[in-house]
Amino acid sequence: MARRSLLVAACICCIAIGIVRAKLYTSTQNNTYFIEARHKYNWFQSQNQCTLQNMTLLSIENADKNREIHDLINENFKDKEKPLLYIGANDLANLKHFCWTKTGLEFDYTNWSEGEPNNYGGNEHCVHIGLYDDDTWNDVDCSMRFGYICEENKK
Repeated sequence: MARRSLLVAACICCIAIGIVRAKLYTSTQNNTYFIEARHKYNWFQSQNQCTLQNMTLLSIENADKNREIHDLINENFKDKEKPLLYIGANDLANLKHFCWTKTGLEFDYTNWSEGEPNNYGGNEHCVHIGLYDDDTWNDVDCSMRFGYICEENKK
């Protein structure tokens, strides 16, 4: 009986580890990302969740990285609805001047959806990807509940 209980506990542990590890993804560029696809976090909670994992919300500084993320999401969510994911960008400090939280720098590269950013309702200050089932960006109210994507902190 004790051996069976130990086996059951080991299986439960493996399943739990598998569930957590299933959220870690490696891109074709061999970079590691954490994707939480469930739409249950506001932007601040998303940033906090990344920090708890010693990661940061994703910064997309150029077209190559945008393509890398596009490919990663399409590959891993090809048979599922693509999630809306917060990335590490906002204009909370200076309206209409979006910057990356990781560096504090304004964007050099953008991939906004057509007509974005539009600050709809005067309260859209955070950024997510996936609005039109693609890799374009949209500004949104920071209290909206989406998933998020974190990247490793590189030195």
